Amino acid sequence: MKVSGMKLGGIKRGVLALVCVASSAAAVAQDVGATLREKLAPMQTLQAQFQQTVTDQQDELVQRLNGTLMLKRPNLMRWETEAPDESLMVADGDAVWYFNPFVEQVSVYDQGDAVAQSPLLLLLKGEPQSWANYRVSQQGQSYTVEPKAANSQATLELVFSQSGQLKDIYLHEPEGQMTHLALSDVRMNQPIAASQFQFTPPEGVAVDDQRQAKARRE
Repeated sequence: MKVSGMKLGGIKRGVLALVCVASSAAAVAQDVGATLREKLAPMQTLQAQFQQTVTDQQDELVQRLNGTLMLKRPNLMRWETEAPDESLMVADGDAVWYFNPFVEQVSVYDQGDAVAQSPLLLLLKGEPQSWANYRVSQQGQSYTVEPKAANSQATLELVFSQSGQLKDIYLHEPEGQMTHLALSDVRMNQPIAASQFQFTPPEGVAVDDQRQAKARRE
């Protein structure tokens, strides 16, 4: 079948239009990511109380906890939940330590690997390359950070107040579970003792060091 020059020209224009739309969408996505990093940039340290709620696929409450969040950019974080379900996560710049007192076990991960797997740790990183594996979108004061790869990673949602203060953190798991951290008593850019970002496994607890397991696989 012969295609007229007019029709062919129309097809070309259509293709060019689609390319321009795709390029514009990519540029907008980059701009949103840059905007979010700019909002986070003034936050050198953050301390806050939080109420953590976990809901399942049917939006039924699974868990409610209280805890404390501390972070110091570029690479330090402490996330501690209180009784009756105590746990502690410390990112010390080299490793991420997760301690569950109930089962008396500590799990240790390389922090670089953990950042690639957990969008929450992006709060610590301002460099664009740390965000390269994520897609950022915006709706009002809410920013969604979604992994580009189709895998089991969670999607992070950050919600800011009108004054620009971080007030809510959501983690949407692929299987439908959602964790919500409602922040309160937020204090920014106040000194935090270095000891808050250090962790030594208590005597007698089991240590599951995933860094060594990775080294053996490699």
